[in-house]
Amino acid sequence: MLKHAKENFPKKSFFKLDMLNIDKLKSVKFDYIFFVASFHHLENLENRLEVLKNVKELLNDDGKIFFTNWSLNSEINNEKYEKDLVKNSQNKF
Repeated sequence: MLKHAKENFPKKSFFKLDMLNIDKLKSVKFDYIFFVASFHHLENLENRLEVLKNVKELLNDDGKIFFTNWSLNSEINNEKYEKDLVKNSQNKF
């Protein structure tokens, strides 16, 4: 994905970073930060809140954050995960 982005936008900079260690980049500002199928893998709410706090500080004033996440609650996946359904759960899986 980074290779494709760099080829199509050669005047822009792209980085692959560890979201749990981005607080070390305090002197760098970004226009866009993307979390591609990764944010939901953070272990707990504390980690998620810490990452969001750090990311906010790394964005330019008009910067944007983009998230992509797995959608297990979709028609395509309903049959596949139906056996894992937990009764009375707020989540469908």
